[in-house]
Amino acid sequence: MKVLLVEDDEYKQTKVEAALRSVASELDLVVAKTVRDAVGCMQGDGYDHIVLDIALPSHGQVPGGGAGLPMPAGGIEVLLEISYQSRHDPVTILTQYPEIEYDGKLVDLTRARRFLQKNIQATIIDVIHFEMDNELWKHQLKKAISGRG
Repeated sequence: MKVLLVEDDEYKQTKVEAALRSVASELDLVVAKTVRDAVGCMQGDGYDHIVLDIALPSHGQVPGGGAGLPMPAGGIEVLLEISYQSRHDPVTILTQYPEIEYDGKLVDLTRARRFLQKNIQATIIDVIHFEMDNELWKHQLKKAISGRG
């Protein structure tokens, strides 16, 4: 299974990667840490699944130029790129925030999937709240990845 994980937080990346490996024994994992990296990873073949954080930096550290701009809705930019390219990769959003910002509106995670599907042409399987102290996100992610979402 070929999965693109778009995540800039090392701790969360480690936890998500372990959850993915428990679902797919043969995991071909590609990791992108910024909006720019994620867009670059989408220039080739499709993925069996994309796991996408919403808050991402625009780009990585640039020597002499500092780090990329923090983008609370950087994942939305990735979804818009998926739409622009008319890709059909299944996407699961995994965020630490209780809501997603889109076009100046805050959308509660319970309504985010339906709201985003109405506004962006992307195959969004689920929107999951990542909480360090709660294992529920792992079960939800496994369900989404295995096609039972």
